[in-house]
Amino acid sequence: MNIVNKNTIFKSLKFCNITMQNANTLLSFIRFVIPAKAEISKTIIGTTFFAIVFCSCQKEVEVKLPESKYKLVLNSVLSTDSFVTVNVSRSKKLYIDDNKNVTISNAIVSVYENGNLLENLPYTSDGVYKSTITKPKIGNEYKIVVKADGYDNAEASETLIQQAIITNIVLEDSALFKEEQMYAKLSFEISDVAGVNNYYEVSALSGFYQKNYNPQTGQPTDSTYTQFLSYLTVTDEALKENAQGGDIDGNTDYSDNAILFSDKYFDGKTYKVNVYLSQYQFQKDTLTIKVKSMTKAYYEYRRTALLQSTNQGDPFSEPVRVYTNVTGGLGILGSFTEVKKFIVK
Repeated sequence: MNIVNKNTIFKSLKFCNITMQNANTLLSFIRFVIPAKAEISKTIIGTTFFAIVFCSCQKEVEVKLPESKYKLVLNSVLSTDSFVTVNVSRSKKLYIDDNKNVTISNAIVSVYENGNLLENLPYTSDGVYKSTITKPKIGNEYKIVVKADGYDNAEASETLIQQAIITNIVLEDSALFKEEQMYAKLSFEISDVAGVNNYYEVSALSGFYQKNYNPQTGQPTDSTYTQFLSYLTVTDEALKENAQGGDIDGNTDYSDNAILFSDKYFDGKTYKVNVYLSQYQFQKDTLTIKVKSMTKAYYEYRRTALLQSTNQGDPFSEPVRVYTNVTGGLGILGSFTEVKKFIVK
């Protein structure tokens, strides 16, 4: 009984790198298991045979991926109260165990203001280049160009924006009780500029004084002041819809000690913002409120970087590409202006 044409079978087996000896052994096994007089469809037998053969076929194919090139990474955040500082490093290659130091110590880092070269920043350490004379000014455009041997030039530009007008800052103790926890409420008003996409970040620092004692006498000597970021939450529906941070019900886009939001729902208006912090954090000795007005570039970088950090280790989350505005490299050149309010309780 011929199940299928033997020559066809041998050709198929040869394609799968199966020797003639092994092929004859396989055919003998089939004839032994399935007698010639068995009432079994030849088509079924042939199909089963080919399924066994082809399912076991493997052919190794080497695919050469294109070599990726290292890129310069430029990271700098400009503010009016700090000298221009730039961190320079190089990128890492994906799927390669690259534990080498990636900081760049031999780069030329040039700072331009409104198109004019101000200075080449001196190198300090750990990939940091820092000015001792240049503090950014509101309304001016700054461009940073980084050059290093073996890399494409990396550059980015930013213009410092006017700081937000913040008024009527009020702290209310024991304002909300939810899920067996008491919250204090921080409220303030933002006077938003009309016709411009504005971006904000709100954070709070709780501080406390801790007495130090003489170990021999047990008498107090002095105090140490310590600050830590408070975890903020929101209930405002307008903020919750486009905010990045936590809400009072525990729904979070990512875990952070700041609330990021835009003026999407209050463009050109004076808007009252309410955020909450736990009573434990509120009951410390001091509270420092910070409200930043930031550029879109810095906002997008903060938002995507924090989202990526939260999604790490979650197999069901979508990958997040961190925003960059650097041409020829990676990283961010961002800027912000900041309003601070220090409260002693």
